[in-house]
Amino acid sequence: MPRLFERLHEFNRPEKPLSKEELLELHQINMHTQDQVRAGRWPKEFKEVIPKSVRDLAENEYNRYDKSIYPDVQVDIVRYIIITNAGPQAAQA
Repeated sequence: MPRLFERLHEFNRPEKPLSKEELLELHQINMHTQDQVRAGRWPKEFKEVIPKSVRDLAENEYNRYDKSIYPDVQVDIVRYIIITNAGPQAAQA
């Protein structure tokens, strides 16, 4: 991980901005890092290795990506599962 953080900290590619996939991966790396630092497994210095502006871009992309495309279909599926597993009275609750 330290080698990865070193590369991330020094990363500079102005001719080609980070792709959507790279931003999503970077957000996942950042979330994992925050969890490890919070749990005391990794040094506090790892917390700010990714510049804030890049973390913000990655988080924004993640939030855009993480939205449900078909919420009505998901609700219907959940209702079906509840009815199938617990009977009709559970769906009314």
